[in-house]
Amino acid sequence: MPRDILMPALSPTMTEGRLLRWCVRPGARVAKGAPLAEIETDKAVMEFDAPETGIITELHVPEGPAPIPVHRVIARLDPVPAAPEITTVIAAAKEAAPAGSSDAVAPLESSDIPRVFASPRARRLAAETGRALAELAGTGPGGRIIAADLEASEPARRSAPTTPPLDPMRRAIAARVSAAQRDVPQIHLRRRVTVDALLALRDAANATRSKGTAHATLTACIARAAAMALRDHPRHRAIWAGDRITRLPGCDIAVAVAHGDDLTTPVLRAADEGPLARLAAALNDTVSRARARRLTPAEMDGGSFILSNLGMFDVESFDGLLTPPRSALLSVGACRPVARPDGAGGIDWVTQMALTLTLDHRVIDGAPGARLLAEIARNLEEPERIFS
Repeated sequence: MPRDILMPALSPTMTEGRLLRWCVRPGARVAKGAPLAEIETDKAVMEFDAPETGIITELHVPEGPAPIPVHRVIARLDPVPAAPEITTVIAAAKEAAPAGSSDAVAPLESSDIPRVFASPRARRLAAETGRALAELAGTGPGGRIIAADLEASEPARRSAPTTPPLDPMRRAIAARVSAAQRDVPQIHLRRRVTVDALLALRDAANATRSKGTAHATLTACIARAAAMALRDHPRHRAIWAGDRITRLPGCDIAVAVAHGDDLTTPVLRAADEGPLARLAAALNDTVSRARARRLTPAEMDGGSFILSNLGMFDVESFDGLLTPPRSALLSVGACRPVARPDGAGGIDWVTQMALTLTLDHRVIDGAPGARLLAEIARNLEEPERIFS
């Protein structure tokens, strides 16, 4: 008996999603677990797989920026017994439904779906600007449409302002930062740390690393320093949970990752454990998948501490906005040469970095927070602790 395929709830907070791309066409035979579509949630872009083996008889929802409520029918599948000849059909898709379409979308016929090959970024840019991919000539490999093709075809100047639809992730970011500003009493603690020894030790470690070992970035070093401080101050591994404080067991560090206009905070688990090279490899992999929007919701949940490093953008210092439920945010600025007295009437030049620790005052008070920041600074100024 044919079964309806519903828009899935791919995260606990998901109420709607955008169907970015169909991976199948009507009439396609699919195996259980084969990808049916790419769906954008409030946290990431994820593949949605076939729940069982069968034939896709109807597609009820077109690709595009329109939000689709969870549990709405998006396709229909006619189950068939698994057989060796059943293969997954990966096809490209059709453009968004015409303006004014009602919520009751008729099934899409195979002939309605032209083959359009485009990169994920190009598809997202087209959805945001209302462009039709089928109208463009691709310059990527094999004629694939890439983001540069859309940017090159845009008029040099727009005659009127545009209001592209908010994607679920941007809507979720807006809700979280609004709640943070409204509901979280935040305090900011600032200090500078001297990092000449850290930079020298990091450079030496990278110069002698074995083949296949991850490059240790400054962000990885700071994440390790923060995790070690949390290990030594376990009461700060806590979050505000409605009307009580919940203590967390591990030294997990969430790292702010920007990709395009969006921001995610994937979590590095047990960031105080193991060699620094392993943490650096985990960070590199996590950042790459975050920018490709291929993280799962579970990889972005948990932890009480956020690390946000804008030093690579030459930002001297900043006060980040702490979003619940996490209770601490370390904002890191760029390394700067600073002159200081040498004790003999002259000056020394040292490299310093600005740190701002933002705290949820419901969970951590000023004096304990200052001790936590001092421990982070100590770990950075005595880098043998990080690399040991």
